[in-house]
Formats: sequence, structure tokens, C-alpha cells
Amino acid sequence: MVMGAKIWWKWLSNPTTPWAYLWTVKYGSNKSMEERLRMSGTSKGSVIWNSAIQHRDIIQKHSFWEVKDGHTARFLEDPWQQLPNLKDTIPGIADQDIQQHEKVSRFWDSHNAQEHRKWKEDRHIIPHSPEQTQLSLSTELQKRKILTSAGWDTLRWGYEEKGTFTTREAYKIIIKEKIIKDQLWDRIWNPSIWPKVSTFLWLISHNRILTWDNLRKRNFAGPSICPNCKQEEESALHLMQSCPMGRKLCEKITFRCQKDGRVTGDIKGTLHTWPQVPYKSKLLNTLWQLIPGLLMWNIWKERNRRIFKDQAQPIEQIWHGLHQNIKETLSIKGWSKEDFPSLPQEQAIWDNWQIQLQHPLISKDNSSKHLESPSSWTPPPNNVYQINFDGALKGNPGKIGFRGSIRNYQGTPLITYVGSIGWNTNNAAELEGLWRGLNLA
Repeated sequence: MVMGAKIWWKWLSNPTTPWAYLWTVKYGSNKSMEERLRMSGTSKGSVIWNSAIQHRDIIQKHSFWEVKDGHTARFLEDPWQQLPNLKDTIPGIADQDIQQHEKVSRFWDSHNAQEHRKWKEDRHIIPHSPEQTQLSLSTELQKRKILTSAGWDTLRWGYEEKGTFTTREAYKIIIKEKIIKDQLWDRIWNPSIWPKVSTFLWLISHNRILTWDNLRKRNFAGPSICPNCKQEEESALHLMQSCPMGRKLCEKITFRCQKDGRVTGDIKGTLHTWPQVPYKSKLLNTLWQLIPGLLMWNIWKERNRRIFKDQAQPIEQIWHGLHQNIKETLSIKGWSKEDFPSLPQEQAIWDNWQIQLQHPLISKDNSSKHLESPSSWTPPPNNVYQINFDGALKGNPGKIGFRGSIRNYQGTPLITYVGSIGWNTNNAAELEGLWRGLNLA
């Protein structure tokens, strides 16, 4: 959907590229850009064209004109200056004596030499309209400041300052416009869940993992029996719900958590209905949210191990792997004392998991003592060089960068360096800053 809209935008905003020119001739009947923007109806074409025209409403609904000379944007019908069109904003104005296709420039004083365009008086724009309509128009026009600088009206899109199409903003708009937001995707792409597990959950919720029933749909021939139990035909739902291995792992989770940890109904439904905050303890809630993904992922790993390596692990070893995954994920997070279970029944559940996490050693009273940073930089001794480095990132993991400098005993920077290595963790950012500094040294 978003990518189809992106192609439509590129067609409108880059008309001189060869493919866009071809589309204009083939599908656009050599119409101007503003006419193509307002295109209605459908026409069949290539797969890419069909996708673009199917999702063009994202562009049409959220485009606007940045007015300069006022010869392209329509006064009533078009959104301009990043505001909705006047026809929909002011009730009854469409019934006045303004022609529907009149351009914006018709309604300002062309002899004005001030910094901004000066609008004609309301009684001259809509002379026979009620006073309230004239007042509403005056209020709207005051919001729409137009510089007198030269140039042509420019097509813009969206609600951010740049006014250019981005897939990120388009996705946000699509999600916002949906009547009911699907909370499933927020759960799947939860930052607490490993990225590869999130990807696996997305695939299995769409029934895209290559179980034997899906492979047969692609005309692959092979054994269709479940490699984990060798009792029934393999499908994603069988692996996670009715296979004895999956059931035993779910029983262990139900016992440890004192809550139903089974995959019930279809997999997507289970992820939908999996309780968000069943405990008062933040630690237990985080553990609970990790379970569906890591459970299914470990079952899938065991299935693949038996097919591709001809190795079978006993149920206790699979459980140990799942338990270890949960322990590792919880261990790398920072927990405060308040995050640990405080209720006796929740403390018993936490004890069931037998995961040793240290309570924080820093209390509110002495936190400043332990976290205090040096107030000033200290130069190294004579004939010694000092590397100062740092890493930075947006999100963890996220896009990372690093910087550093090498200084002498006088504090003079001899070498400075800066760089980026793409997507990684904060530890990688720090280590890359150190490594580059050592290489330079």
C-alpha cells in the first residue's frame, strides 16, 4: 500500500524521468501534473501501475499546494499552504458565486508590494454570502500566509515541515486512519523481543513459515509428517498446538506462570488475546510477553534441527534452551527494586523460574555517589597520549555512530575522528570508537 503510493508520488513529482514520461504518455494521456494529481477512475496496466493507481488516494487526500504565483492551485477545491480546502472547511462557500476552478491568484491584490500577499476584501470575494460565511473566510485566509516571492506553485505532501513524501509518514497516516488499530503488530515488534523472533512471529501469524503443508502449495514434494512427533501431518498450527512436544512445553509454562500458556485457536488469535499485563510486577510482565515468541521459535528450531541435521533433542533440553533465552533477555535489562515481585504469590511464580537476577546495588540515597561523572577532563602525563572516545545511537539497537580524539599532555587534540557503521547496539558503538582510536594511535 505505502510503496504503491510512493510510486504514484514519484510519477507526479519527477515527470521528466524516462519511466514517468512513459507513464504520462501511456496512462496519463499527456495530461499536466495537476490534472494527473486529480485523476479519477481506473485503468488496467502493468503490475506496478495497478498497485500505484490502487493506492493513489493516499497521495490525493494528503497532498497540498505550496502557493507562490497562485496560477495552479484552485482557490476552493485544492488544499493549499498545508491546510484543507476551503470548500470543505467553510460550510456553504461552494454555493457562492466563485467558479469551482478559479485559481488562488485571482483573489489577492496583484499590485501589493509587501512581504506577504494581500487578500481582497471578503465582500469582494463572496459579495452575496451571509456575514458568517464572510467572517469564516476572513479567518481562514489569515492563516494562509503567502510570500510575494517569485516562483510556481509547488506540489507538496504530508503534515511534516518538509512537505515531502516519506514511507514512514505514509505508514503512520494509514495506521491512524484505520477505524480499529491492530494491536498485534505492537506486540510482535515489541523492543523486548529479539528482532529475529519478531520476524518469525510475523511470518507465522501470516502462515508464511515453510511447513510441509505450505511447501506442497509451492509444488514441493516430500514427507508431510511432523518431524517432532511423527504422528500427524505437519502445519504451523499442529506444531504449536496439538503436537505433543508443543503441548508439554506449554504445560511447563502454565505451571511456572500459574496462567494458561497454551496456543489456543489459531496462532494469530493467540497472539491477539495473549494478556498484556497479567501481573503487578514489571519483571513478570516482561517475562510473560517474551514467552509466545520464544516458545514458538524454539519449537521451530527443534523442527529444523531434526530435518536438516538429523538430530533430536529431548524435551528437557529444548526447555533448557527456552529457559536460557528468557534468562539472557531479562539479564541484559536494567531493573529497579520496584520492578521485582512484591506480592507473595508473584514472588512464588518468580521463584519457580529459578532465574537469578541481582537487585540493583544503587539506592536512591547514594545513586549520585556511584553515577557521578568527572567534573573536568584531566590531561595525561608528559610523553603520554590519551584517547577519548564515545558512541551514540538512536534506539538500541539502532543507527549508531562514534567519535573520538587523541590528545597530548597539554590537552591539544592531535587527531580527531568520527564515523558511522549503520545498525547495531550501544556496545558496538562504544567499541568501534575505541577500536578506531587504537588503530590511529
